Amino acid sequence: MVHVTRGQRLRQFRMYLAPVLAIPLVAAGVAGSGTAHTTPAGMLSAAVSQSPDAAVPSALRLPTAPPAPTTVITASPTPASTSTPFEVIRTRSCAPGQVPDAVPVPNRTPKVSSRYKIHVPILAYHRIATASESRGSIGTLVVSPATFAAQMAQAKSAGWRSITLATLAEDMEAGIKPAPKTFVITFDDGWADGYTNAYPILRNDGFVATYFVIAGRINHPQFLSVDQLRALVAAGNEIGDHTLDHSRVAGGTSGQRALEIDSAAATIAAATGFWPETLAYPTGGVSLKGEASVKACTGMKLAVTENVGARETWSTRFEIPRLAVHSRTSPETLLRWLANPPSGGR
Repeated sequence: MVHVTRGQRLRQFRMYLAPVLAIPLVAAGVAGSGTAHTTPAGMLSAAVSQSPDAAVPSALRLPTAPPAPTTVITASPTPASTSTPFEVIRTRSCAPGQVPDAVPVPNRTPKVSSRYKIHVPILAYHRIATASESRGSIGTLVVSPATFAAQMAQAKSAGWRSITLATLAEDMEAGIKPAPKTFVITFDDGWADGYTNAYPILRNDGFVATYFVIAGRINHPQFLSVDQLRALVAAGNEIGDHTLDHSRVAGGTSGQRALEIDSAAATIAAATGFWPETLAYPTGGVSLKGEASVKACTGMKLAVTENVGARETWSTRFEIPRLAVHSRTSPETLLRWLANPPSGGR
């Protein structure tokens, strides 16, 4: 396992983030939320003021130049996923000490009321890819880049704005209702096309998203690389936990569940420099035992399922429903879902 000192990481962040911080970020704490939030991008910008050290090993090396903002939707230039898997951290503890150079998730005292309830639509995507790029994938889980671009354009035109799932969790903790027409975009599994195809579209429309990564597939062919993950975080996006090997955590032993959830969290922290705050259950499988294992992971604030709906309460924050977007979901249907989320079915 590669350990990098905080000073070493800060030098890389300062060199890397100077051009990135010029990119307009859609971050937490926008108008209507009632408070400012500490986003990964914000923490990174604060970190660069500290003294640096030596360079980071190649396994954790940052890209030399992040993608620049543009009104033209083009593929992002960060190198594609490599054939060298990122070294996973096998642990049964989400304690920050497992990755001491990663920024720990701050502990907060919730101010929520037991009656507190909000309705923020959370969209669930898997792949944003062409037919040739997605061969072998389940067809219904693949949305073409053209369709995705049309969906996001409709949402933007209708006045919708996006926040990350971590920001939603922070609002829930503070008892703050997000502004009207606020929604969340999520991508499951950590496919590389979430960066090469989806991210330029999101950036073009001023949206951010939460990427749920299967930690054991980081740097694998067709999956997100460390460089891509870091570029996404620097642009205000969130990297969430989708377990180590995409294994269901509804059953199994407590040790098996902890290994899947905690190892993924630690591996993501080692790759991005930030501990994940949210989780998506693989295949949507959730149980009381699974929820307990997620709660036990330090800093984990919210978990989403594949149940259909748009309701969020503090008491049910580890079984939050989403709206699954499929290959045949038209932009008009998506806009209708955002305005009036279905409570069941698809």
